[in-house]
Amino acid sequence: MASKKATELLKMIAPEFKAIDDVDSWIELVKPLVSDKRFGGQYEHAVALLAAHKMKLSGLGDGVAGTNIKAGTTQGLASVSEGGTSISFTTSGANSVDDEYSKTIYGLQFINLRKQCVICITIGN
Repeated sequence: MASKKATELLKMIAPEFKAIDDVDSWIELVKPLVSDKRFGGQYEHAVALLAAHKMKLSGLGDGVAGTNIKAGTTQGLASVSEGGTSISFTTSGANSVDDEYSKTIYGLQFINLRKQCVICITIGN
């Protein structure tokens, strides 16, 4: 089976973005942030997840109460107010490098894929 391109995968993973015309632009935007060498056969999948994450954070996709938040797609939501617009998030246990990724389900999936594909080596005293 031939591997699917990131654009096709993004539309499968995140159907809320099917109607977005410039999906390819988002894909191209995140490609430099994902290592083809490190992700190997999962490169297109990683690019699709990261693009969906960035799109969601930019306010694209389905929303609730005039926001870009949809139930089940944003983790750590503490509260949403309508009058005066106020949104609060809980803090996660993720390290500061991964905090942004913990804000959407697509970012969390990207972290999980990265953990499977990229082996981190820590050298201590």
